[in-house]
Amino acid sequence: MIFPTLFVILCILFVPESPCYLIMKGQHEEAQKSLKKLRQHGNIDDEIMELTATVKESLANRGGITEVIKTHYLLHLTSGTAGIAFCWSSPVSPKLENLDDNPLGFILSVDQSSWLASLTSLGAVVGPFAGGYLGDSIGRKRSLISTAILSALSFGLLAFGKNLYIYYIARFIGGICIGIFLTVIPMYIGEVAEVRNRGVLGGLCGVFIVSGQLFCFAVGPYISIRMFSITCMIFPLLFLIVCTLCVPESPCYLLMTNKHKEAEVALKKLRRNANVTQELTDLTATVKESLSNKGGILNILDTEYLRRGLAIGGVMMITQQFTAISVILFYMPGIFETAGSSLPKEISTIIVGTTQVVATLVSSVIADKLGRRPLMLISTIPSSICLLTLSLYFYLRTIMDVNCIAWLPIVALMVYIFFYNLGIGPMPITILSEIFPPHAKSTATSITIATCFLVSFATAKIFPILAELLNIWLPFLVFGIGNGLGVLGIWYILPETKRKTLSEILKCLKQK
Repeated sequence: MIFPTLFVILCILFVPESPCYLIMKGQHEEAQKSLKKLRQHGNIDDEIMELTATVKESLANRGGITEVIKTHYLLHLTSGTAGIAFCWSSPVSPKLENLDDNPLGFILSVDQSSWLASLTSLGAVVGPFAGGYLGDSIGRKRSLISTAILSALSFGLLAFGKNLYIYYIARFIGGICIGIFLTVIPMYIGEVAEVRNRGVLGGLCGVFIVSGQLFCFAVGPYISIRMFSITCMIFPLLFLIVCTLCVPESPCYLLMTNKHKEAEVALKKLRRNANVTQELTDLTATVKESLSNKGGILNILDTEYLRRGLAIGGVMMITQQFTAISVILFYMPGIFETAGSSLPKEISTIIVGTTQVVATLVSSVIADKLGRRPLMLISTIPSSICLLTLSLYFYLRTIMDVNCIAWLPIVALMVYIFFYNLGIGPMPITILSEIFPPHAKSTATSITIATCFLVSFATAKIFPILAELLNIWLPFLVFGIGNGLGVLGIWYILPETKRKTLSEILKCLKQK
């Protein structure tokens, strides 16, 4: 304790504040005094001028990143809302299996529960096409604002509905909103992010999605269905306010609609830098070239490098869904109950949800260092092994006493969730925002996201039926094998996009 105390005294008496920090805060006289004390001579005019210029340039460059990241944090409230909407049924379904906190007044069958869980994925198949159309017709910002209103409506129906079909409609609407959010957000990211911070900004989407899911796991089991749904409704309403007031429209969209002055204003706001002339000129040329090309589905299928991009997106999304992520998120409490875990299922789901957030944060930090392709491969192989381990555990449970390894399901799921969210979970959205040119982005992204949720719907709908008719180990075996095959597809088809411009990525797609 003596040493830190001694340091505090010496620091207070003898150590001046950094001149750079004082200049950053506008305290120029104090900065001069500090520099004089450090140099111990009176002639510091030239040095203070150079230091001031350096700090000014540093603040200008840092400001662009800060403003872009702030805008993306606000935008990704929609990603958090998507995560909540996706996992809403996880804490709610067990409550609908008894009459204590059941607004419907009857216990749901296995088939009804599977529809309640999977209809969100079915709605999300429709959502991307609506998102692509809205993004190009009314703009990225207005699309997100309109969808936030629709999302709040879906939670309102879940809060006050007392009919199963109202629940079905609300879940389907919520799925449409997820599809729109996850289509428009990558479009916006790809258009406003700089090459140096694109991986971090793309990773934010995954961080907010899993944070929304953790919110469901941590709050949903402990309050009523109505109060939980009302609480969920706060998030899209909050986004509605902050997006309207603080988020600029995409400069690319403004240029596409010939609003050049508004595009310059939006770009200056995002960069916090008055000198955006060169970037605006480059962006105008890119948009002009993009508009001269057709971006419909037939054009994509007729163009080899766009077909290759579509194939990359399809392989990523199908592999992602064959990790059984939708099944695990929708039915996690039931899976833990079936596994006979010694921990309460509510606590187990919170542990898994927390693991998701940690892994996705790690992924967002290292995406621009390690690369997208290595993360996808590092992530998918252990995920497949964990699914096969779960299948083996559930099979052994049918033929022998497994109390001595009752810890295995939660460990396997934690390892699975960690590696899933390290790569195969968040990276596809980031890569989708990078591999398509502007004229094809909305159509190609819509098709890819729709494919993802179509597979999600199929797996979520079939899983509980197979688990009841046959045994739970069989679906996990199928998922493990399918995920393993996906590793081969990723290895063969996925290029590296780390720190590459759009032209470099397209050149790579055209060469292979």
